[in-house]
Amino acid sequence: MPIIGIIKRYRGQGIAGIMMNTLISYLRKKGFEKLSLETWQGSPAQNFYQKNRFMVNKVVNDRNGGVKSVKMFRLLGEIDSEQDSFYTSTLEYHKELSRELCIDLFIKRDDLYPKFGGGNKARKLDFILDKARNQNYNSVVTAGGAQSNHCRATALYAASLGWKTILIIHGDKPERYEGNLKLMELSGAEIRFVKQADVKEAMDNAISDLEKEGLKPYYIWGGGHSVEGALAFYEAVKELRSQLGNTIPDYLMVASGTGTTQAGLEIGIRHFYPECKVIGVSVAREEKRGKEEILKSMRELNEYLDNRIDLPDTITFDTSKCGVGYETVFPELIETVQEAIKKGLVLDPTYSGKAFYGMKSFIEEGTIEENSNVVFWHTGGLMNLLSSSAV
Repeated sequence: MPIIGIIKRYRGQGIAGIMMNTLISYLRKKGFEKLSLETWQGSPAQNFYQKNRFMVNKVVNDRNGGVKSVKMFRLLGEIDSEQDSFYTSTLEYHKELSRELCIDLFIKRDDLYPKFGGGNKARKLDFILDKARNQNYNSVVTAGGAQSNHCRATALYAASLGWKTILIIHGDKPERYEGNLKLMELSGAEIRFVKQADVKEAMDNAISDLEKEGLKPYYIWGGGHSVEGALAFYEAVKELRSQLGNTIPDYLMVASGTGTTQAGLEIGIRHFYPECKVIGVSVAREEKRGKEEILKSMRELNEYLDNRIDLPDTITFDTSKCGVGYETVFPELIETVQEAIKKGLVLDPTYSGKAFYGMKSFIEEGTIEENSNVVFWHTGGLMNLLSSSAV
């Protein structure tokens, strides 16, 4: 195939991806079953092709200066085409809440992301496990709490691939499985309950157990904390851009946990909407660690993207709306969740409810001005709501 080349000033806007999809669609219509190409090892082009589901066939030491050629291919048959592209979520303008809050409120509905129970974790897993597939892994180990959206999405995604999954759940085994934990069980994943302090050892043991079975397990940090997880949300800003059209957002609100979701959004927003401010609302972490993890993820992603932006010294990670820790609730939060549901917007008390409460507080305080264009990135949490006795 010919080389896809993008003039430097147009890079980072998704043009190469569109060209690639157009080419693949054309070749499929013409009956081609396989697409082969050659690039060089460690190049940005190799990263691009791998993100577009090309697999390495052979590495050859045939270039000057020790540079190696990489021969890659992608199958174009029906089985591969079922997972041809990453999914999207809708963007909704909420007229009633816009009127009530005196802003123009756009809700990015990742809670309705159409795979593996939805939410920001499902979007991350699309990128994380796509990499694992391309590198020939065939099983997975990860960790989280009993109501972890990440563990639920991982278990369901792996089940769709026919992979064995071991989930390390910190905390005591409950008498009754509900919400996300129930879906983990139904997916066929093996669930191991351990103390918080023993999570890393338990994950290492799970990796060893799968290797003894002759499998090649993929290790995923809790919450999908990885470059691929952050990349998913850089790409999601491109998606948002196509949905907003000529509307320029002033603020983007998001619930922030392990930091990769906010990191990806920060890089994307600073690249495409430099006048827009991202406000992350902590769901648990204290300010110092939260900011450190987000900035670390931003550095890793920016390096992966060939330094797409000039990195900031700090970001906004508000800890005044998260209560005293993860899954803790307080009256104002419960009221916020209940009132939003009465207007057709389902929030949960663990993640999205805290971010929405934070947004309302910032509007009341004047931090977010009246008539601002505000994007509320809904990260999901329906299962957390249904398993909660607080609302």
